[in-house]
Amino acid sequence: MPITTIGTILDLLLNTTLSLIGIFEVLAVVAFFYGLALFLFNRESKTINERGKNIMVWGAVALFVMVSIWGIIGLLQNTFIGDGPGPARPEIRVPSFS
Repeated sequence: MPITTIGTILDLLLNTTLSLIGIFEVLAVVAFFYGLALFLFNRESKTINERGKNIMVWGAVALFVMVSIWGIIGLLQNTFIGDGPGPARPEIRVPSFS
């Protein structure tokens, strides 16, 4: 795909950013579970246990921040830009008993 217009450059940037966000989310989950494994399986070593706890906490903080920012951006998009076409919503018909 040749980069000829600003639109293609922006599409490339957007796709790259979305891919990187997904990679960072996976890394945060892996870090959390790595810290959990260090915390659970190294009970006798106080330093490794603390290190596992720190990794676990920072992995959870990273996930919380990423999900929060994702939600705030979605809220701002829906507020200022709108929902867009989206999926069609079914019409609900309430039966009448007369």
